[in-house]
Amino acid sequence: WGRFPAEVAADAAEALRAVSKRVEVAPLPGGRQRWPRVRQLSVEDQADLRRARFGELLRICAPYPDERLAPWRSSALSLRGAGGVTGPSADPLSAAVDWAAARRAYQTEKIAIIDDFFTPDALEELWRFSRESPSFRTVRNGFLGAFPADGNVHPLILATAYSLERHMP
Repeated sequence: WGRFPAEVAADAAEALRAVSKRVEVAPLPGGRQRWPRVRQLSVEDQADLRRARFGELLRICAPYPDERLAPWRSSALSLRGAGGVTGPSADPLSAAVDWAAARRAYQTEKIAIIDDFFTPDALEELWRFSRESPSFRTVRNGFLGAFPADGNVHPLILATAYSLERHMP
């Protein structure tokens, strides 16, 4: 439940579920969907959104702890080969993966399925960040997403991109 007290988070989740059950989706040409704006919702739905802390998460959530970001920031700089950063890097991608086989599969099939992609530490950190940061705020084509503009800028994502460049050039 992130940094909300459990009872506050449970109440917020309940309120969001209640609104989502009542809100109707109006289809657009081409199969796209348009969700109503908050001001178009009923008084009851607006009250439930306020109860769910809708639009307030950035203000009321504590910032994600820097001590959890710092190791991955160092990892990203090291994997990028930034000047002045030395020492072993904490590669977020699993060493147990046969990266040469994955590269060959991608080159021949144009797709590669990679199990155990992340190290356990990287996967745990991404899971924590996803649960605790208020970055899942944008709905596109009916799906909830987390984008850089929403605060989804964990340095582990950058470290993953640099590592992929090394493993799958």
